[in-house]
Parts: sequence; structure tokens; C-alpha cells
Amino acid sequence: MLRRYYIIPVVILLTLLPLWHSAAQESWTAWVYQAVNGQLLRIDHSGAVVSTQRIVVADGYNLPETVVFSQDGEQVAYISEEQNHFIQRLHLLNLQTGTQITPINIPVTDTALYRDDYFVLSQAAFSVDGDTLIYVKIVGGVGWSIDVLDVASGNVLFSLHSSDDSVRQFTPLHSGIVPIIQSIRGDAIIFTIATGLPTNQRSYTWFYRGAVLSETIAAPSLNAAVYPATGDIVNPLADWRFPSAIESFDNAYQQVNTLHVYDAAQEARFPFFAASDLHFERVWFVQGGEAIVGEAALNEIGRVWVVIGRDGDERRRLPIAGQDVTGTPDGFVYVTAAGEESTALVHVNTRTLDNNGDTIWVEQGTWRVLWAGIASATDYRAWAQLAEPIQNPSGVPSIQSTPTEMPPFRPFRSVGMTVQIYTKDNEYLNLRDAPTTNSNVLALLESGTEAIIVAGPVDAEDYRWWQIRVGTRTGWVVELLPDVLTLIPPQDIPEPTATPEN
Repeated sequence: MLRRYYIIPVVILLTLLPLWHSAAQESWTAWVYQAVNGQLLRIDHSGAVVSTQRIVVADGYNLPETVVFSQDGEQVAYISEEQNHFIQRLHLLNLQTGTQITPINIPVTDTALYRDDYFVLSQAAFSVDGDTLIYVKIVGGVGWSIDVLDVASGNVLFSLHSSDDSVRQFTPLHSGIVPIIQSIRGDAIIFTIATGLPTNQRSYTWFYRGAVLSETIAAPSLNAAVYPATGDIVNPLADWRFPSAIESFDNAYQQVNTLHVYDAAQEARFPFFAASDLHFERVWFVQGGEAIVGEAALNEIGRVWVVIGRDGDERRRLPIAGQDVTGTPDGFVYVTAAGEESTALVHVNTRTLDNNGDTIWVEQGTWRVLWAGIASATDYRAWAQLAEPIQNPSGVPSIQSTPTEMPPFRPFRSVGMTVQIYTKDNEYLNLRDAPTTNSNVLALLESGTEAIIVAGPVDAEDYRWWQIRVGTRTGWVVELLPDVLTLIPPQDIPEPTATPEN
């Protein structure tokens, strides 16, 4: 009798266990791409190939290195380039029907200019409904336009040109910049200008149906991540309101120590996560938009993936094991080398985080994962707010609106500010009697010395100079050397370890 009562619960448990495991396993698919032959494979969550496609280009044109997917994974856009004359074509292919629009060319009569005429496709290329494709066109290396293409007809419906009056009201939007499309929601296109630095960028919103252009604080980072279902944008940013350890990152002029989110519902941006020991480089939405994965440096050689919830809770740090992080409804996938000639697709379940990932598919060749899953609508947790939000101008943005004010941070360098000298490897910073390298050296300032800025800046000899006061002595110093930022906010700098004497 005792054995009977012992066995029954075990049988029930063994019966329910497969059901529980099945409920925890979410179904999704991922597209992987091999550029050498233009092959696309659709892989399901179990690793089975459920569909195959082929990217086709005209004779004499190279296959694209990457393709951009619509939100539902049913359409792709890509750029092919003529092998000898740098002539580019923009393609749009429907994977369901196999149909595509007539490839788009940049019409230029002078063949010498072809190298300077090109298309730019970002990951945010398709509208949420897939009805429009938004891309950037550069002409002659300087003039640019943002075009809104109707997918059904292949016609350009709207364009924003660098020569438009609305654009010329914003000085940073000159002809030499390259706009990078970050987000598309309705008729609102948010783009960031590429100036060579990953952060501290300017971003703008173009409402193409109303011909309205406004500056926004939504995406001041080229490495921003966008979640189309909500319009939220996460930016890796340096924020001097939070602790940092910039001395751990010798090649960084500033430590990107926080993640800011632009909450589309509030039309405001604020930090939701900060870490003094991390230097963030890239971020991705994962787990159906419920979590973030940030790629960050721990020091000059150590790097990790950090899984972070919307509530600002750091869930786990994982070793970086591959590339092409792509969110799924229950976590994320990435690809990594599997031997010398194969690629593995690895899935990480961020709901459980019970391991570093499971290999679900292996195939010969070099593959990339470019799209995964379709997240269903859900009640998302509110974002943690670590500081006061920075808001867009009130009311509907317009070309007449007051440009967005800078965040209410204390300026990094300004007259009256206390700063700290920072140098590398026991070097010194020259304090001179004039803002020129030919002037007299008044003192050699050690790393860690505190000073007060009294005048400046002065730009001379390819340096920016500030006049500072150290004790009773006043002189000029440069703010930036080729490999180090010399004037930083006051913070603890570890003392160099003394070399033992023999």
C-alpha cells in the first residue's frame, strides 16, 4: 500500500513534466544568410530548416554582404554593386511571392562620380506594416536624401533633401553628413547624423506626411537599438552624473557607463541602467522587448554580454561567444564558428538563463543570422528611471519649434569648473604660459592634480586649450592628446604601483 502512494505522485510528475517543458519553449523562426552564394535559410527554434530562398542580382553585380528584413520576416531589401564601375542598385524582394520591384539606380551621367553615389540601408528600413521602405541616397559624396518608397508600386512617395529649406535651418544637417535611419513609426522617421563618433550625436524626426522636421533627443547614439512594437530606443551614453572608472579603458576618451531609453509614450529619454565598471559599445532588444543585452568592455581586453531588465536589474553577464545578436520572443540567438568551415546557431533563453546557450543548428560555410521571431503584444514593465527625464519640446514638433535643449548635465568643461588632470604611464601634462606649443612650460602636472578652469577654450595648432589655475599658478593646457583625454571630472585615480628597489 505504501508503495502505491509513493508511485502515483512520481507518475503524475513524469506525466506533467513534458507539458511544462513544452509550455516554457516558445516557437519562433530565424533567417540566416550566406553571402558567398546568396542563400537564405529559415530555421525554427528546434533547428529544422523550414524554408529556403536565394538572393538574385544581375550579371556582373556582386551579391550583398547583408540583407535587411521587414518586421514580419517576409520581405528583404539589399544593395548590389557592379563589379567594375561601383554602380549600385537597391533591391526589394518579397520572400512569400518571390516578386521584386524594378531595382532602383542612382542616375548619374558622369561615370567618374559613381564611387561617390551610393545607398544606405539601416536595420530600420521597413515600416512596421511593411508597406514602405525608407533608405538614404548619397549623390556626389555630399548631397543626400531620405526617400520613402511605396512597396506595392515601387514609387518614391516622399523625399527629404539636404538642400530643402526645412533642412537648412539646422546647421548640423549640412550636405556632407550621412543620415542613419533609426526608427520608423507611422509617418515619423527618426534619424541620426553620422559624424565619426558613436555617441553624443544629434538626432531628428521627420514627419514626412506633414513635411515637418524637428530636432529630438531620441537617438544621440549610432549604436542605438530600437523596438518597433513600442517605439522605445535604447542608447549607450556617457553620463557624468554616475560613477565611472575611465582609467580602466586606455583607448576610450570617455566611458560609456549608462544605458538611456527614449520612452516613446512619454517622449522623453532617461537613464535606466548604470555601471561604473562597464564601457558599453552596442545594445539589442531581446526576449520580445522585455529585456536588453548590452555588449560592454570590462577593461582593455575583457568584454561581456550583460542581460538587463526594463526595471534596471542586471540579470547575468555572459561571455561573448559570437556575433549577430538577434532577439527572439524568449531570448536571443547568435552565430559562432563551429570548427574551421562551419557556423553554429546558438539560442540563449533569457527567461531562465540556466546556461550560456544551446546550439540548435550547425551548417558548413560562413553564415549570419539577420532576423528572428515575431514578438506578440504584451504588457511591458515600466522602465527604471535613475534620473530626471529629458523631454522633447512640448507640443507637436515642427520646423518652427525651439531646438531641443541639451540634457541638464553639468557641462563637461566650462569656465569655473573643477577638473582633474589625467595622464598615462606616469607622464606629465605641460602647464604653459600661452596657448601654443612654443610657449614656456611653467609646470609639469601629475595625473590626479585638481585645477579650476578660468578661461577658454582657444583652438590653436590642432589643439583645444583651456586656461586653468593650480594652487596659485595659472597657465594653459590642452584638453586632448592623441591617445588620452587630459581634463576629466574629479574622480579617484589609482596610484601607480611603486617599483620595488633592488
